[in-house]
Amino acid sequence: MTMQIFVLSMDMGKEYAMHGDSGDPLVCDGAQCGIASFNHYPCASGNPDVLFTSIKIPPYYLLLSFVVVFSQAAERNSHNQRIFGGNSAQSGQFPYQVSLKLNRKHWCGGSIISPNWVLTAAHCVHGHNKANFLVDVGTNHIGSGGVTYNVLQIVVHERYHHQQLLNDIALIRIAGNINYNHLVRPVSLASTNPPVGSSCIMSGWGETENRLPSTLLLYTYLRVHDQANCKQAYLKFKNHVHDSNICAFNEYRQGICQGDSGGPLVCNGVQYGITSFNTTPCGSENPDVFTSVMWYRQWIRQKTGI
Repeated sequence: MTMQIFVLSMDMGKEYAMHGDSGDPLVCDGAQCGIASFNHYPCASGNPDVLFTSIKIPPYYLLLSFVVVFSQAAERNSHNQRIFGGNSAQSGQFPYQVSLKLNRKHWCGGSIISPNWVLTAAHCVHGHNKANFLVDVGTNHIGSGGVTYNVLQIVVHERYHHQQLLNDIALIRIAGNINYNHLVRPVSLASTNPPVGSSCIMSGWGETENRLPSTLLLYTYLRVHDQANCKQAYLKFKNHVHDSNICAFNEYRQGICQGDSGGPLVCNGVQYGITSFNTTPCGSENPDVFTSVMWYRQWIRQKTGI
């Protein structure tokens, strides 16, 4: 009996396996030779897709082996983000929150920092055409209410590293001016990092425990985690927590996941972090990781004048 792991390389950014393809067949010359298992998130990241297969394995061994590989894949580091264990936001509770839509579907979060600028994560916009984005403000509901703006310019950090999610920060310039009211307000930006143990709040429309995106804005409370302990926790996932990151955690089955990327981490009304990455499954016992606003405060000022 032999088992093999096939690692497949595809045309970067054009062809790839992604969430929802797990379990699908890999066919070679008309015969199934593999089962879609896992890859690196974001999809089409430039890393190969990995598929499990077997040769001459009895069906019961095949099932057992697939379960083992799939379980290991679920524990690997991923950049999928969603709010687990979140609460429904009240109207106007997060007036700085925006929904960044790609091809008219919710893609990422962001925050209003001026009438012309939105702050988000670089991995949300990197490699995409600005013409394919829209920014919704002033609503808690995906697909209804609020005001929609076109995107005039996208500014990704010059030293953004896609695989490591280093310098995971970007700015979006709005076409026109965002009109402020009781549902639409900017958020203040931090000039320091929050102390360990600080209570913060993050919000977004990411997937929930039922594996589906939320159509209602959700939020959850997180506490700032010790940086050294956070770095140590991520070593086993072969991913790096950088000095330019903030880690936050509350309890099991609460945290960020797919669709929350780019959203704000706010402590006492000030934005300290930008949702960047976590481990899977979401809501695990590992801290969530955010880009530090303080670390890039000068960069933001240079690009926007804010």
